Amino acid sequence: IIGVKLGITRRGIPLILGKQKKRQKNLIFEQLHHCGVQIFDVEKHFSIFGLTMTEKGIFFEYCSHVFFLRLHGEAAVWNALTALLTAEHLLKKCDPVGVEMVFGNMSLPGHFEIRSLPNGGKLILDVLHTPESARNFRQTLEQVFPNRSYVFIAAFLQDKNVPAILKQLVRPRDSIFFPKISHPRFASNHYKTGDLSKIFQEIAQSDCQQKIFCLIGSHYLLGEAKKLNLLP
Repeated sequence: IIGVKLGITRRGIPLILGKQKKRQKNLIFEQLHHCGVQIFDVEKHFSIFGLTMTEKGIFFEYCSHVFFLRLHGEAAVWNALTALLTAEHLLKKCDPVGVEMVFGNMSLPGHFEIRSLPNGGKLILDVLHTPESARNFRQTLEQVFPNRSYVFIAAFLQDKNVPAILKQLVRPRDSIFFPKISHPRFASNHYKTGDLSKIFQEIAQSDCQQKIFCLIGSHYLLGEAKKLNLLP
């Protein structure tokens, strides 16, 4: 996959490299070593400190300035800094006030998107579909909403590694529902599925003080919830 993606690179054109695992980063540097492509690694240009996650977003510090990013998760910070590094190369300058305004008003629907339920609970929407994104979601969930039990409403397509995703995501004290979605590649095997509307009815009648509800997985699941007017 890395080799295919690097096919876009051209001699003399810089490559902005986001945060990568060590093995992937080494492969990238090895393949581009003799290609005349200058690599700008976001981890060498920025260091983040004082990372504080809240329900509203993330506070972090770099270049002796505290920024607020209206997203969630450490990966979101690195993605934002990668975009900033790209902008600096394109614009040849950086306006801290403009950066602060963009970060503070940023939104990414379907990525740890927090909504308030009518009964006072919280519903998080996330289109996670890989084990790594599931691990990042779980980490962020425990940082933003610690000491809670989590209720997952999850649906995936057949090409996803569902067991590996659930292994990263679910703990013994959690609950999980598998609603059926109307897609020909819906992964229904080995999982007892239920009706999405009935699941939301149960949520509406439950005690939400110590529970966080998470609607996760396929875009089609979120699309059906929206189509059925189930989302607050």
